[in-house]
Amino acid sequence: EKWQGVELEDMVRMIRMLRPQIVVNGWGGQKTGHGNHQASGYQTPKAVEAAADPTKYLDQIAEGLKPWRVETIYDPVRAMAPNEKVDYTGAWVVPADDISPIWGLSYREISVEGYLHHRSQGVTPFLNSPFVRRPYGLKRTDGGAPSPADFSQPLASLARAIPVPSEDSLKAADHDLDEARLAAEKLDWGGTVRSIAEAGKQIASLEDQVKRSPDLSAAAAMWELEQVRGRINHAFADAAAIKIVSNSDRSELVAGEGF
Repeated sequence: EKWQGVELEDMVRMIRMLRPQIVVNGWGGQKTGHGNHQASGYQTPKAVEAAADPTKYLDQIAEGLKPWRVETIYDPVRAMAPNEKVDYTGAWVVPADDISPIWGLSYREISVEGYLHHRSQGVTPFLNSPFVRRPYGLKRTDGGAPSPADFSQPLASLARAIPVPSEDSLKAADHDLDEARLAAEKLDWGGTVRSIAEAGKQIASLEDQVKRSPDLSAAAAMWELEQVRGRINHAFADAAAIKIVSNSDRSELVAGEGF
């Protein structure tokens, strides 16, 4: 009532823009806590349903956004009442404390660094909170645990959506990216950059072919390839960049002090 439906329209817009296969409903089933969190959990499945409906939010359709059907929704596993023990049976617990072989940090540490960008939340004292240190489990809304493979499909899985022969090129790009990862784990940044560049060439060649295709699905295929190219370019920039890490020697500063 407070937002008068604007929030649902905005959520539908984001789903149609980003076209995810998976949506994690971060506050799914939440019955306590902040009202905006509860509303988010309640509205997310409604937004997923509306995003796939070509009769909903026709102004978005007129702008060029297409209906988009999300394949799966996952809910987090959490206590639904104070002092209730969390039961992770049948859930997939995210391996957040595993160490990234490339970055040398746990995935939890990497995610906690992301909190530093949420300045409106007063995050500095929040970083050591048990809330961000707890296990995080996921379940399908239709029952059962997700598989880690759900979140890391190979590029070759896109072949079904591309209207030109593409499986060989996508498999070659997958192989190049695997080689880049292995090189990065050995700190062979030159080899990493070369392998990423080869993957980028495979995708650029496919884009050229799709641009010439008269198939009606070509525009959607181009969108998918553009997302892949963007991620490859980002990885290329990370691998080629000079890395400078600066750590302060304290967590608090007094006016006038250096660090």
